[in-house]
Amino acid sequence: MKRSVAILGPTPSFVRWAIRSPCSLRQLDVENLPDATFRQLRGVRELSVARKEEREHAGICFHATETENVDSALGFFSEEVSDFFGGIENIESCCKNCHANAVSSAHDDDKIWAGCYGWFKSQFSDTEDINTFDYIRAFENVAANWYKVWQTNTWADDRLETLNKIFSQIEKPATDPALAELTTAISVCLQNDLALETELVPGGNSDGFHWTINSHCPACKYELPESQLSCDGCGRQGTPNRAVKRKVLGLRPYVKLFRLLGANKTEQLLAEYVEGASP
Repeated sequence: MKRSVAILGPTPSFVRWAIRSPCSLRQLDVENLPDATFRQLRGVRELSVARKEEREHAGICFHATETENVDSALGFFSEEVSDFFGGIENIESCCKNCHANAVSSAHDDDKIWAGCYGWFKSQFSDTEDINTFDYIRAFENVAANWYKVWQTNTWADDRLETLNKIFSQIEKPATDPALAELTTAISVCLQNDLALETELVPGGNSDGFHWTINSHCPACKYELPESQLSCDGCGRQGTPNRAVKRKVLGLRPYVKLFRLLGANKTEQLLAEYVEGASP
C-alpha cells in the first residue's frame, strides 16, 4: 500500500518533546521517549481531535481536509484505535484529568487526549533567531547557542527551571500553538515534579516515500556538510553523522478509505458525511 504523506519537499529542523509520567497507554522504558511516544499515541491524539471536531461518522474518523472525492478521501476506523488501548472509556479515564496532558492544558480543552508529547519547528526567522539567542545568553550556565541548549535531552530540577526561564521570555504568538504547548509542558513538569525529554531533529527532505535527514553534528545536531570536520553549532571537532534515509510516517492512522472499504462504500459514506457536515 502506498503511503499518504504529510510533507513533501524540505522538512525543517524541529524539537520533539515528551513528558515522562506513569501511563498505562505507553511504554516509558525506551531510549528515545519523544519519538516513541509520538509513534505509540499518535492514533489516540488523532482520534480525540476528530471526535472533538465532529469528524466521526459510521465508526470512521474522516480527515479534516482530504474528503473531496473517493480517490483522495482519508480516514480510519475509530474502534481500530480505541480497542487497541482498551476502549474509549479507558483512554478517557487515562487522559482527561492527567497532569501530563500538557496539550489539553495549553488549549484549556479536556477533549484532547494523549497530550503528553508534541513538537515545534526550531527554524526561526533571522529576527526571531537573534531574540532567542539573546534570551539564552541572559541566563547563567546556558550556552549561547540554540544547538548547544538541545544537547541536553532530559530536563528536570535546576535544568528544567533554566529551560522555563528561557521559554517564559519568548513571546508566544497565537499563530504558533506548538510553542505554547511546549511552554505548558515545561510548567506542567515543574508543578508535578516530572521530567521533560527532548530531541532536536535536523532538517531534511521528503520525497513522499522516504525522509532523508541531512548530515549533522552528532553532538548538537547542527546541519553540516559531510566533509566539514568542525561544527559551527557547538565547536565539536570530528566527522559529522552522514545523511540518513528513513521511511516516511505519512498521515497515519489516516489511510485512503477506498483501500479499506472499496470505492462504492467509500462514495456512499463520504456523501453521508459531507451532507451531515454541511450547515
